[in-house]
Amino acid sequence: MSLIVVKSGILDTIQDAGRPGNAHLGVPVAGAADRAAFSAGNLLVGNQTDTAAIEIHWPAPVFLLDSPAFIALCGADFGATANGIPLKPNAAKYLSGQTEIRFRSRVSGARAYLCVRGGFQVPLVAGSCSTHLLSGTGGYEGRKLQSGDRIQFDITLQEPLFEVQARIAGLYPPDNTIRFIPGPEYTSLHDHDMHALEGESWQIGLRSDRMGCELSGPLLALKKTGEMVSSAVVPGTIQLPPGGQPFILLNDCQTTGGYPRIGQIVEADLSAVARLYPGDTFRLAKVNRKEALLAGYLHRLYLRRLAQGCRWHLK
Repeated sequence: MSLIVVKSGILDTIQDAGRPGNAHLGVPVAGAADRAAFSAGNLLVGNQTDTAAIEIHWPAPVFLLDSPAFIALCGADFGATANGIPLKPNAAKYLSGQTEIRFRSRVSGARAYLCVRGGFQVPLVAGSCSTHLLSGTGGYEGRKLQSGDRIQFDITLQEPLFEVQARIAGLYPPDNTIRFIPGPEYTSLHDHDMHALEGESWQIGLRSDRMGCELSGPLLALKKTGEMVSSAVVPGTIQLPPGGQPFILLNDCQTTGGYPRIGQIVEADLSAVARLYPGDTFRLAKVNRKEALLAGYLHRLYLRRLAQGCRWHLK
């Protein structure tokens, strides 16, 4: 009937698909940062892709299932075990009651998602279960999970269904090349900085969390400096603070900002940004609107095919 947090990790929260469509009210989107892994994990256990799950960061927590559950771990590989037996990443598994889930070491990725059939049960806030830490709303009491927390799920839905593993590589761009379209202030960059944005390799900096990630690489500058009127921003907006290091906004970002918006990560590649861990490197590739829309279509098509495969196996 519940999952117990035996030992808390550095940042574990309840997330679902978030609160889109409320930016005009100043309400951030929130929701799962690596939406691709989150959606795939839910499909593996027969859920809708927006069902509430636990987003896990490294160092990771220790959980105890006090009753049987059909679960999936998707996204980052943190070396998960169930009562000492390794659990495959991106795979569904039926676990008996009194099973302890531990994470031994970070192998790859930045965020893992623990999904259970039927989803975790927490109150809705503005139509979503997602935790937004800055405002202290949603999720489990509006905060990260702590030792002793008990998160409920529906025991009647838990049954030993077919245990299937998913190939999720197709949900991410190859070679860590992340696509963006030019932002409103892109042409304000010096020509050589426009080329550097695409031509240089970037690294995820230590100043990274659910609000965004600072990029380590060449310093960029605008042709003209000065104050800018605050304007709308969304997850994926690439801002350029005065220090010259670009910053990519993520799910918990504010809805307006005063830094120049030099780019916007295409929607299909937002999950690719979220799965990068501090120190990971990647490249940015400029695309046009037509290419961005095509990338989104292909991403959704891959997810639909994954959903069909999961439904076939779970019948």
